[in-house]
Amino acid sequence: MSENVSKVLVSLGSLSYGVMPLVADLNESHLLNPEWMAHAKLHLAWLLATGSCLTVYSLYLIWRRSQVLEAAIIGLCVMSGFWIAASTKALYGGLFVDPNHEAPSILGLHPTVFSFIFVTGFLVAGLLVEYFQRRTEREQGSL
Repeated sequence: MSENVSKVLVSLGSLSYGVMPLVADLNESHLLNPEWMAHAKLHLAWLLATGSCLTVYSLYLIWRRSQVLEAAIIGLCVMSGFWIAASTKALYGGLFVDPNHEAPSILGLHPTVFSFIFVTGFLVAGLLVEYFQRRTEREQGSL
């Protein structure tokens, strides 16, 4: 079972970045909002599709190819996109929440930020577990 810990952690992270945005954004507050510009909707649809496709590919890498490190790196690239956008939102006038749709904070954080801390944590933890497991196997193999 211990050999699956990294697979489970990275799978949880991958499913989260691929499914949570679909649940959160495929509604009238985001993608289906008639007040949004059509071009912004296209970019959001593209982002959602890309995240979902990368999740499917990551799960394939994890469970069919045992390429957990690669899947974790893909997930961390996806999450880095969010963290870059979040940390630079003041530069382009971005907001975590539509002023017309309230989102209750969790421990003082926007729900997306709160949940994506865990998603990023799953990916980093899975990457580290896999890395150290591989390193241990290499060291034992060279004895």
